[in-house]
Amino acid sequence: MRLKELAKKCDAIVLPAYINDSNDLFRIAHLQRLNSNFNHLFDKTIICINYKSPEVKEQLLKKVEAIFNDHFNNIDFIHNDINYENVRSLCEQEETLIQECKSRGYNYICKTMDHVIILEEALDIILDENKDFYFTCGIGAQRCIEKNNDVNHIYETEFFPQTNFYFLDVSKMDYIYNLKEVEQKHLEWEADNSVCPNGYFICCEDQTAKMALRNNLNKQDIIPEDKFKELIQNVIDRRIADPSYKNLSTCGIIHLQYPEQPVYKLV
Repeated sequence: MRLKELAKKCDAIVLPAYINDSNDLFRIAHLQRLNSNFNHLFDKTIICINYKSPEVKEQLLKKVEAIFNDHFNNIDFIHNDINYENVRSLCEQEETLIQECKSRGYNYICKTMDHVIILEEALDIILDENKDFYFTCGIGAQRCIEKNNDVNHIYETEFFPQTNFYFLDVSKMDYIYNLKEVEQKHLEWEADNSVCPNGYFICCEDQTAKMALRNNLNKQDIIPEDKFKELIQNVIDRRIADPSYKNLSTCGIIHLQYPEQPVYKLV
C-alpha cells in the first residue's frame, strides 16, 4: 500500500493551528498552496484553532476560515476562546481533535500541522497494510552518542514518534495526552529548564509513545528501513541536534517551521 492509498482510507485529516496576527494568514496560505495535492486526498477536515486573544479571534476568524477553506475539503472548525501558547495548551488542542474523531466513530485519521509539507515523493512510500499507527521517528545527535552511534542499534531500539505528522486508527486507542503529566513537566521546566534541556515540547513525543505502547498498537515507521538508517548516519555525520528535522526533507515529508529559510534534503 502506498501512502497515498492510506490517505484516501482516512476518515479525516485533522490539525491544530495558532493565529497570532494577520501575518499567519499569509503564512498558512503560502504553505497550504504547496500542500494542495495532499490535502485534497481527504474528504473531511477538522481544524482546531487557538488565537492570541479574543480580539484577534474576533478580527480574523472569518478570514482564517476562508483561507483554510481554499485549501482543504469539507472543514469543521473548532475555535477556542482562550489564549493558548504553551505546550500544555498544544496538547489540549490536539487531544480535542483526537477525542472529537473518536466521538464520531472514525477509524483512520491523518494528524498533521499547518507547517508540515507533503511532497509528491512521499505519496509513493510503500507501507504495510492494517497497521494501527504510522509515524516518523525522531532522533538527534545526542541520542545517537548515548547509543554509541551504532546505527543498527539505534534503528532497532529507538521509538520517539514525531507528533507533527502521523496516521492513527483512533478506534484502537484511548487518549494521547495525560494532561496532568504534561502540566507537571511544564511547571518543572518553567522552574528549571535543565530538567528538559531540549525543551519541554518533548512531552508531546513522550506522551505519544506511551499511547502507542499502552494500547499495544501495531505500528510502522513511515520512513523505510534503508532510508531511516541513512537518516541516522546523516544525523550523526552532520550533528543534527533537533529530532523534529525542521526544514529538512525526509522522503518528501517536511517540517517547514521556518518557511523563509531554505529546505535541505536529509534523505
